Amino acid sequence: MKKYLSFALALSLVFGSAAALPENSFISDSTIIASAGGGYDEFAKKGGVIYIENEDGTLSVAGYEGKTKDLVIPEKVKGRTVTQVAMGAFGFNDVITSVTLPDTVTAISDGVYGGGGYSFAECKNLKKVVLGNGVETIGGFSFFKCEALEEVVFPDSLKNIGTNAFYGCVSLKNITLPKSLEKIDASFYGCTALTSVTIPDGAKEIGEYSFFDCKGITDIYVPKSVKKIGENAIGLIFGKQTDEFTGEIIINDNTVIHCFPGSAAEKYAQENDLSYVYDMENVKVTGLANKVYTGKAIKPSPVIKIGKTTLKKGTDYTVSYKNNKKIGTAKVIIKGKGNYSGTINKTFKIIPKKSAVKKLSSPAAGQLKVTFKKVENCTGYQVTYSTSKKFKAGVTKAASTKDKSRLVKKLKSGKTYYVKVRSYKKVNGKKIFSRYSALKTIRVK
Repeated sequence: MKKYLSFALALSLVFGSAAALPENSFISDSTIIASAGGGYDEFAKKGGVIYIENEDGTLSVAGYEGKTKDLVIPEKVKGRTVTQVAMGAFGFNDVITSVTLPDTVTAISDGVYGGGGYSFAECKNLKKVVLGNGVETIGGFSFFKCEALEEVVFPDSLKNIGTNAFYGCVSLKNITLPKSLEKIDASFYGCTALTSVTIPDGAKEIGEYSFFDCKGITDIYVPKSVKKIGENAIGLIFGKQTDEFTGEIIINDNTVIHCFPGSAAEKYAQENDLSYVYDMENVKVTGLANKVYTGKAIKPSPVIKIGKTTLKKGTDYTVSYKNNKKIGTAKVIIKGKGNYSGTINKTFKIIPKKSAVKKLSSPAAGQLKVTFKKVENCTGYQVTYSTSKKFKAGVTKAASTKDKSRLVKKLKSGKTYYVKVRSYKKVNGKKIFSRYSALKTIRVK
């Protein structure tokens, strides 16, 4: 598959089709940046950070003239709450190496100066960003070409990541996206160091070019909650390029999309001839009920489904077993095959053989004698009796493997008793019980 892309960072991407630039903007490397200074009244300056007043009386971070490398923005300045980071506030700064935003900040360059963007653009030494648990929107181009950026701590409040928010962040290797995220919009274009990405369950849309030219991505996990995936969003990279934004688009053979049958991600992969698999972590496994000890290896056949589709052993998965001979907990290893990827581990119990009540007698008034069937490879027995068939207020008595019967005294004369028995074996200090025997009844003398 060959496509060609001419991706110009022009006025139409940032300010629409209008040719007029915002007041106090400037141009650097063909990229339009709005200046925080000039034309806007400075409300306060603290620690080299410039704050301006928003219409609602809150504050926006609008610029930085300090020398502190590890910058922490406070929640309040002069009694006013800091709620936003303005367009171009830290653009082209070469001092800061880390920045932490407070929980009061809800947006990064969102709606400030009529559109927002480029808040931290090309901060060449910025390595770490901690976003406060209040940020819902990361505006477009916010961290554009922060080439040293290695770590971003995303908050649980985040809903949207704007266009090219992390474009060209070539040192960003790992991202943990929060469950609150709803939309990604061309956000990680050109993040070549990313290797594995998990889109959180609950996300609805992956916009066009979201992970375009991310050459290092080997696995991307897309939940079935995603209903829309834009053009060139995943698994496509530049081949031969004429310049930074223009060139032949080819398939990244290293990228595998992990998806669900019938999902938007599966459809996207098929339409773009991309490699995709169904993740075994999403399957439902049944058919692994407790099994009775036989002295031989026990190999139950699990039933494995993903959605309404039943997987085929040998074609879609393989099964192996461990500790599946002795009484205790056996392990089932199910490994994906073909279009299914990953390994899941399940367990089932091997329980002792069931005993039986061989004989009931009442040798004397108020007495009950229970003679039971002995079984191999057990540690002991439990005899349970009650005057209630449902064993309300039932009483259990223990019996050793040396015993063939158990005598119970001080019962109510003339009453009918229900009796059952089971065996057990101690494994690692815990009792593993057999199933109970069939009920038997007796009227006590």
